[in-house]
Amino acid sequence: GSATYSDERRKGTINTRQYRAPEVLLGMEWDEESDIWGVACIAMELFTGDLLFQTHDDVLHFALIEKIVGKVPREMLEAASSRKRRHFDEEGRLRLEELHHSEREHVGNMRSLQEMIGSEYPAFYELVSKCLTINPRERITASDALALPFFKGDN
Repeated sequence: GSATYSDERRKGTINTRQYRAPEVLLGMEWDEESDIWGVACIAMELFTGDLLFQTHDDVLHFALIEKIVGKVPREMLEAASSRKRRHFDEEGRLRLEELHHSEREHVGNMRSLQEMIGSEYPAFYELVSKCLTINPRERITASDALALPFFKGDN
């Protein structure tokens, strides 16, 4: 399997595509924070009944990430493998021309994370948005997530 010790940082592709964290997509080092991203993807799938990132392609995956949670930070693009960085221009903009028309339409029809969850479930939104923070160094840890109102029964 791909189990590792928590003090290890790894490179390479892990996770099921639809639950794959941005750092993995970019070919960067990853650790347990990539699992936090995956858990949030599964939580959203349970909430909506659909995959959050329904894709089998890196460019479409990045386009969906940008639409749903925001742009990939420049420092992550600079640390990305050259093979993955080619999906972005010098200004850090995703090369959307690589997408098929139907894929661009799919991205255009997606809503932001906040729009998907709405204002009815603030504790759930707080949890999922902190788990889907693009930069893994800023993403919430599992222990910090457990201290959020969502796990205390507050909504």
